[in-house]
Amino acid sequence: MRRNLLSMTLSLFILLTSCETVNKKISETVKKENQKLSMFIGKNQRHVLIELGQPNEELRDEKGFRNLIYQSKRYGLKCVRKFTVDEGDMITGFESKGCF
Repeated sequence: MRRNLLSMTLSLFILLTSCETVNKKISETVKKENQKLSMFIGKNQRHVLIELGQPNEELRDEKGFRNLIYQSKRYGLKCVRKFTVDEGDMITGFESKGCF
């Protein structure tokens, strides 16, 4: 009985520690992604086009801004990057989902 309790406690500890490590790595990767994409803010859209190529989609939102949408799959997860472009072709914002 004692052996089973010790085994279960050890297994639970390993599981919880592993989850924390995975969450930490995901947080670090998301932070790097945001730093990389934030360098485009305030720059002409051609910088994004040079770096990432042609977008998969280009849409206009209700405010008249254009959105350049890049989609890819990595590790079986869908990655979507969306850049907001104003009337002067300047990048004013971005969103990134599932990209790590």
